[in-house]
Amino acid sequence: MQSLFDKFILCTCIIIIYASCRDTPAQSVAKETATIDNIPHRIPDSTRPEWLAKAYNQVIFVEQKDIAELSGNYLLDIPLAENPDATYVFYLNERVPLSQFQNPLSFYPFIRQFILIVPDGRYNQDLPDTFETGVCAEPLIAHYYYRITRHTDKIQIDSAYLAGDAEPNIAYAKPSIPADMMVVYRRESYGSRCCPKDPMWDLIGEYPVFIDQFEKKYKVKITGTYTQMEGLEGEHTTWYTLPDLTTEQRLRFIVEKRAQWIDKREEVKIRFEPQIFTPELIVIQGNKTKR
Repeated sequence: MQSLFDKFILCTCIIIIYASCRDTPAQSVAKETATIDNIPHRIPDSTRPEWLAKAYNQVIFVEQKDIAELSGNYLLDIPLAENPDATYVFYLNERVPLSQFQNPLSFYPFIRQFILIVPDGRYNQDLPDTFETGVCAEPLIAHYYYRITRHTDKIQIDSAYLAGDAEPNIAYAKPSIPADMMVVYRRESYGSRCCPKDPMWDLIGEYPVFIDQFEKKYKVKITGTYTQMEGLEGEHTTWYTLPDLTTEQRLRFIVEKRAQWIDKREEVKIRFEPQIFTPELIVIQGNKTKR
């Protein structure tokens, strides 16, 4: 009996500590540098904010197989038709630095607004294993919600922390790829050969060398490369679809090709920041040539 009473007292203390450590809900966050690993605990907000709908029927579930990481860079390998006027919702169950979602050139750059749903899986991990008597209620399941809006001159982040009835109802849906579009992981564009000359033409001879070295080093084959002519002076764009690579191999190709394909005159000034790469969908046209 004494043991049961002690456990009851311990449980009560834990609840009091949780309540006393409550954070003030942040409705607009100027700088969000937390990661899923170190978001501080707080008591869930009692009501759902106005910017969060009651239900979402097209939530994109991000699984472990959809993500690769290399030197702080990530590839979220989910092709998505980006509509600037739509709000997309992602259920993010993987550890990705939330600060990287603030980069306007990162993570589906043509999307103006999206919502991240991040489960707080640690909420039920903090209760000790001694609570086996049923004295305490089951641990709360809660989620962080982030609405990220990309304005012309700034990034706005609204946040909420909800549980239970305050949370919206969600239904998952896998994005479809239109039949007239192809999935592209990287593009490289060349301007005119002259008048004035695009300095990127100085790199044209490096292409076969890079591809050959990459294939030999990682024992892969780079296929599905397309070129589209766009002008009378050699202007063209090269698209890499990388169909035979894994998500991890695609990310490695993207990162290493980015480092190789730079204007050598600006090399000392260029510093690549880690980012979240995402594939893009390109309309298939008849004037593309394949390598």
